[in-house]
Parts: sequence; structure tokens; C-alpha cells
Amino acid sequence: MKQLKEIAKRAIGDYFGAENLTRAKSIYARVRNINAYIRLQPLNAYIRFQQLNCKSLEKLDVLFFYDRPRLWPAIKLVVEELVHRRSGLRLALVTTCSKREFPKDSFLKGVPIIRAVPASLFLFDTQILYTPTPYLGPSSRDPSLRSKMPPKARVVHALMSMNSLDGTFADDAFDANDYILCAGPHQLDSFRKRAARYPALSGKWLVPAGYSKLDLMLASHSTKRHSTTRSARSTVVYAPTHNFGDINDSLTSIRQHGEAIIDRLLAEGYRVIFRPHPVSFSDSDRPIIDHICRLHAGNPNFSLDASEDYAKSYSLADLMVTDVSGTGFTFSFTFEKPCIFFAPNVEAERELSGIQFDARHRIGAAVRDIDELIDKTAELCRRDMTEDIARFRDETVFNVRGSAAYIADCLEDILSGRERPEWIRL
Repeated sequence: MKQLKEIAKRAIGDYFGAENLTRAKSIYARVRNINAYIRLQPLNAYIRFQQLNCKSLEKLDVLFFYDRPRLWPAIKLVVEELVHRRSGLRLALVTTCSKREFPKDSFLKGVPIIRAVPASLFLFDTQILYTPTPYLGPSSRDPSLRSKMPPKARVVHALMSMNSLDGTFADDAFDANDYILCAGPHQLDSFRKRAARYPALSGKWLVPAGYSKLDLMLASHSTKRHSTTRSARSTVVYAPTHNFGDINDSLTSIRQHGEAIIDRLLAEGYRVIFRPHPVSFSDSDRPIIDHICRLHAGNPNFSLDASEDYAKSYSLADLMVTDVSGTGFTFSFTFEKPCIFFAPNVEAERELSGIQFDARHRIGAAVRDIDELIDKTAELCRRDMTEDIARFRDETVFNVRGSAAYIADCLEDILSGRERPEWIRL
């Protein structure tokens, strides 16, 4: 029994918490050859636990999966739309997040929420797997995301960025997907170009869906987008992206320029909110973050935002500084305020294309050094770009404020075996 309790702790406790040990033990007790299961590695034992635990879960129409709390907003409106339609669809939500991180939205009452690792997804019986998590699949470059897909399920991927593919996603990010929901024409074009040199994309469907995360932001912050008065001291949010190695190496700013960018902005009298990419807090970027915070400890004009939800920081800012991150478009399209893309490495961009390279000037500017950054910051903090940004957003993003309803319609069509004329087969 001591061994059983230990394996239960290792295999289940990390995922479900200590309160589930009694339940785990009772489930294991139903297994005839208990000694064989005690010898299993924790992940295998955990999968077996899921297999026993989920037998009572009925067949699903749509299973939603996400692996980080910050990805819930990327699917929230779609889940809500399907729930409110009361169409009889059988829905469930699977996440790797802890129970305290489960979404608390009232519309989820009656929707099963299950904590599970990606490796157990193949145990579920669902017609559609809907996910904003890239690289999910049996051959994922990320070991934590390696998983067989649910048998016979159509995999629908909701892109978690408004960027085009270059400098944002590696070729194999969508290998396991059948349908890819695109935010705008720029992503359709980017996938077409990528498919010409990466045959694994052939046969996948591109859906002109829009960006439900943007719609959620627009609905949540509609009263905060317009400011009738300018404060004496402008607030800048610096939101550098994370370095994902060969995907965006030489395009990110935090490691080589982050300290200097923040130093100069503060020296020029701006309030600065430092908002690193969430992944940066748990990898080699962390010492840089800590160093910058120590340098400016006690400075009332400096603050660090380490929260999962960036909405509050963005709503307080007059302008954003980023690098290659798609968050610049999320910020500008939500609050109709300008963004500056710090992009000193011209050579690294030479062969790249997409909205994050070709259209930066439509929501602000691209700058090549810190002196130019300071000049553009002063200029754009005085300039009202509200109408220009709103017009560009509505030209660039499909189904603005209506993406969830369109996506729900498409999911119902997929379930019924129907195709839409606007869908594109690569």
C-alpha cells in the first residue's frame, strides 16, 4: 500500500492534487494485477488512470483543449457561443492547468472540465478536437505536447497570434491539424506560401474565421479604448516576445536591447510597464528580467507585469513597444493606439514576409535603433491614430466582433460533413 500511495502521488498528485489520492487508490484497487501497475512509470500510470476514469465520459461532439491559462481567451467565446445555442452538442474542456486555474465563467456550468496531459487525448471519443495549442501531435518537437489525436477526430486549430507565419511558427506547428482558423487574408497568403515548400500542409483546410481573442478584448474593453485627454506623462508598455531559437532568433529584443530600451524610456520621462512573454519567466530570459527589475526597484515610473492576463496593462498604456510579437496587433486593434516595432536587424528580416514585417507602419512604426525609438515614441504619443488603426483592423481581420458565431457555424458544418465555398484546401 505504501508503494501504491507513492505511485498515486507521482502519477496523479501533480495533476489533480492530494485530495484525489483516495479516489486514485480506489480506482487502482479495481485493477486485478496491481503489482504490474505499481511498476509503471508515472506518465503511463497516469494515462491508465485517465483510461479508467474517463470510461463513463459519453461520446463528445467537440472537445476543447488548451495547455496554458493564457490560451483560454483564445477559445472562450467559441465555447460560450456553442453553449448558448443549446443545440444539443456534447462538449467538454480538457486542460493541463491546475484546478485553481480552471475558468470560472458561469456559462461553463454543465460542461465537463478535465485536467489531463496531452498524452491522454487519444483516450477521448470526440468528433472534433478544437485547440489553440500549436505543435500538438504525435511527432511534436515539444515532448510535453506529443500525443496521438483522438481516433477519427477532426482537429481544428485556432491560431493564437495574428502574425503571419514567418518568424512566428515553425513549419511543423500544424502537422496534426485538419482545419486552421485564420485571422485574416494575410494568414491565408502565408499558409499558401508555406505549403509550396512544406508538403505536409497539403490537404489541410484554411477557414477565414477571424480572431475570437480580439473580439473578446474588444467586448471587454470597449469603454476604455478612447481617451479624451492625454496625461502629462505617457505610459509605454514594453512587451518583447520570447526567443524560440531558430524560429525568431535575431528578431527578438529582450536579451540584447531590453535593458537599454527601458533605461531610455524612463530617462525620457515615460512611465514604463515591462510585460515580458510569459515563457520568458521560466527560461534563460529570467535572469535578464530579474536584472532589469533590480535596476529599477523603487522607481515609481517602472512596473513589471507578470500576470497571465495582459489586458489591464495594455488598457493603461498610451503606446506599445514590441519586436516581432503579434501582441502589437492585438494591442493596437483593441485599444486603437499605436505600436512601435523595435527591429534593428535588417538582414534577419530580408527573406521574411507577413503582416509583422510589411504592415507595421499601418499601426505605428518600425524603428532600427534606440534613438529612432525615442523620436517615434514622442511623435506617436502626440498623434491620434484611432481612425487609421480601426480602418486597418476592419480591413485586415475577418468577422470583427462576429468570429465566434461564424466559427460555431463552421464547427456544425464540419460535424455534418458540409464544406463552405470560402474554405480553402491547400
